[in-house]
Amino acid sequence: MNLKLGERLEVESEGKSYVSQLYEITPLGTLKIAVPIVHREILVMRVDEKFNISYYRPQGRFSFVALVRHVDINPKLTIIEVEIQGKIQKHQRREFVRMDTKLVASVRLLAGSEEVRTMQAKNALFMSYNKPTPKDGEKEESGKEPSAECITIDISGGGLHLMSPVLFEVGSLVESTLVLHTGETITNQAKVLRCLPGDQKDRPFKLGLQFANVDENTRRKLVKYIFERQLAERKVIG
Repeated sequence: MNLKLGERLEVESEGKSYVSQLYEITPLGTLKIAVPIVHREILVMRVDEKFNISYYRPQGRFSFVALVRHVDINPKLTIIEVEIQGKIQKHQRREFVRMDTKLVASVRLLAGSEEVRTMQAKNALFMSYNKPTPKDGEKEESGKEPSAECITIDISGGGLHLMSPVLFEVGSLVESTLVLHTGETITNQAKVLRCLPGDQKDRPFKLGLQFANVDENTRRKLVKYIFERQLAERKVIG
């Protein structure tokens, strides 16, 4: 297994993944890990409960079933001791931990003029949003790809969920630029997997984007950002 102290782990509970960290490997081979934080609250994990733990290597994602043997509740940091059950599994398909967060993200359609005209014809809001009234002395831009300023619902190393003021066609290729809390921006191409009605008046569409053609340095930067933000939340609670 070759895990290292301080290594980032992903804990899967009830179909969702959360960031954790390895604190100790005991002489008996059990692992002591930090209990994940969800919305600034400690994830409830009980003795004899089983769940999956994942970690990453250049060869792919590896996972194993863990059985909770002990829970050490501490005001600063809650630690659980787990026992590995069965064999470690290797997975070819990469999956990424997802973090709920609100960030500004611009989304721009990458398409030919015919697809742009089709989308604009379907969505009057898109046209009014993307074509503001020119100021005196200015010429109206033409041929510009539709774009929108969105707010993220959650982010991961594999994509985004966000609220959009305009509709994007499922299957469209877009460019998304994410503005992190640090002020740094991350730009990726992405594919629109879904576009559903939302519950916000100013951003009535809920988009699901999957990153496409992402270089590993950019992906690692985003995964590192998610990990550091979740660790920061853990410190706030402690």
